[in-house]
Amino acid sequence: MRAPVKERFWAKVDKTDGCWLWTAHCNENGYGYFRLGHKHVRAHRLSWAMANGPIPEGFVVQHKCDVRDCVRPSHLELGSQPENIADMDRKNRRAMTTSRPRDTCHRGHPMVEDNLYFYHRNGRQCRTCKTCALGRANERYRSRKD
Repeated sequence: MRAPVKERFWAKVDKTDGCWLWTAHCNENGYGYFRLGHKHVRAHRLSWAMANGPIPEGFVVQHKCDVRDCVRPSHLELGSQPENIADMDRKNRRAMTTSRPRDTCHRGHPMVEDNLYFYHRNGRQCRTCKTCALGRANERYRSRKD
């Protein structure tokens, strides 16, 4: 018979004076995973739930210590996904992806408010690039007419 979940879980943790580090499987992003029945769950989420109860819907478990494989309950807190993203941005921890606002466009123009065209669905485009593209399109149109 298998050992209880808590016993299996804490056997995979290196408890130091600071963070309690997950020693079992971690994904490519550094988050620990634990097999719970037929599912794999993030270790820090399970740690928080074992210490505090179920995670309310719409909340994420954030690391106050910013160590992804830390499962120490006192280093974890609940928050919303937007709060978690804002925290990552404040601490400059978010990976550069297309979801992160850029400072310049792909041609190097500054992405500041007076140089931005905003779309109705949270999109934005560099006004300078848009103006240049319209100019090129007009030139192509004029050259076809001749």
